[in-house]
Amino acid sequence: MKILILTISILFSHCIRAQSFRIFLIGDGGENESLVYDDIKNEFSRMDNSNGIVLFLGDNLYPAGVKDPLENYPGLNNQINLISETDGDGYFVPGNHDWMQNKRKGYQRILNQDQYITDRASSYDINAELYPKLAGPGPVKLKLNDDWAIVFIDSQWFLHGNKVGPPNTDRDQVRASFWQELDSLLNMSENKNIILAAHHPVQSVGGHGAKKLPLRLLLQSVGQVVSTLMLRSITPYHLFSQDIRSASFQKKYKTPLIQSIEKFLNEGTERKLIYVAGHEHNLQYWVSSKPEYKNRFHLIVSGAGSKHSDYNIKLKDFYSEKDKVDLIYPASELNASYGYFYLDLDSDSYRIKVRNVDSGETKELFVGK
Repeated sequence: MKILILTISILFSHCIRAQSFRIFLIGDGGENESLVYDDIKNEFSRMDNSNGIVLFLGDNLYPAGVKDPLENYPGLNNQINLISETDGDGYFVPGNHDWMQNKRKGYQRILNQDQYITDRASSYDINAELYPKLAGPGPVKLKLNDDWAIVFIDSQWFLHGNKVGPPNTDRDQVRASFWQELDSLLNMSENKNIILAAHHPVQSVGGHGAKKLPLRLLLQSVGQVVSTLMLRSITPYHLFSQDIRSASFQKKYKTPLIQSIEKFLNEGTERKLIYVAGHEHNLQYWVSSKPEYKNRFHLIVSGAGSKHSDYNIKLKDFYSEKDKVDLIYPASELNASYGYFYLDLDSDSYRIKVRNVDSGETKELFVGK
């Protein structure tokens, strides 16, 4: 008998009476050292009357996640220490490196990371959690106030080429149930504005957003097949699944995700959704160019927490045409740098800002109501 695992959304409340939040978006922060964390500590010290939240958007520990929850991992400790040294709350979603980069023990490494974070949160008496729980796909809903909620999903669960649950897990059934549950959760009548947090972006002017050239595909295929034969680490279907334009990524994740998001936005013109992700090691801000979603559908890539990689601005034309989105930041070719986005949510407005840690510059990119 096959087993259906964790597709139940967890609904709970956090700071229900709070009206103002600052939400820091940190992706790919799992290296041992990063300038970003000291910068955020300084931002916390300057905050007034806001509840600080840090969303860690996956790849929380390089290179291959938590092997043993009883060992010590400086890369993950840096993120937990950020929460313990401020008055903020910290929430983690897994990335592909946390899943051991598609290898067969990835499922166990997510369970290990959950235990690692939970144990240290208890020891430090802080609010830090990995969501979703039990290495499932989610969705998990965190209600902030009457206007805003965060929904967590594990995008790597859909792309992982190996075990994703206990023995005999019915992966197809879990996947189908997830999308039904996400639709139901998003379209609850109480929802007005959603921050949807995952690891993988759905547009990118970085390496994961490019179409792979035939020679590169061939070379990568050979390497991946050798890895499969030697380590039994992945299945052929999941080759290149980390790249947005791959068939696997489109079918298993991007297409049904966008369908769910558009169902939510179509339920009312007052609804807004901000999709936040990491994975690409730079900073990007996109908006929907569809007239019906104007100023309501935002997409943020904030993956420069402990690594940075170059932009390829020419890629924006492909996504502008195919997905009907506009790239707002960067507006032109830009040197890669460490940094992050953050959201300021107030009772009557929300703001999207980007922070370049190398230059010390902060830009406000959007103000909405």
